[in-house]
Amino acid sequence: MLTSPECENARVRRSIYRLKDSPNLFLVVYPRGRKSWEYRYQSGGTAKALILGEYGIRAPALGPRAARVRRDELATEGNNGRDPILSRKLERERQHEELAKARAERERRSAEQARKRLEADRGSITVRSIAEDWLKDYRAHWSPGYAW
Repeated sequence: MLTSPECENARVRRSIYRLKDSPNLFLVVYPRGRKSWEYRYQSGGTAKALILGEYGIRAPALGPRAARVRRDELATEGNNGRDPILSRKLERERQHEELAKARAERERRSAEQARKRLEADRGSITVRSIAEDWLKDYRAHWSPGYAW
């Protein structure tokens, strides 16, 4: 098992490499210095990998203990017959649908408010009111004989 100092001291190389922490859990070190936790598992006869999160000490990054806990949660989910990647995709789709519903509701409310404002203003806007506003704006520039 990797310790925090070992994770911190993982050197950057020219290519991506993995350090094994425990069964199915790896610390992936990228050429630019970023580090993340990867859970590898088999589903339906194919090998799959799922990034659990960035390595780090401060939130929301994952330390070694938190990564192991997350790996164990995903392993029990996989043992119950659910593919973690598919579960994550379904959760994202559900969140997108909720967001789309919320946006549509907000747009509907906004359109309703605009319609109400327009109806309230419609009764007060007439040709006469527009002409009076125009005369009020321009009459100050006219000569006394021109302004009737």
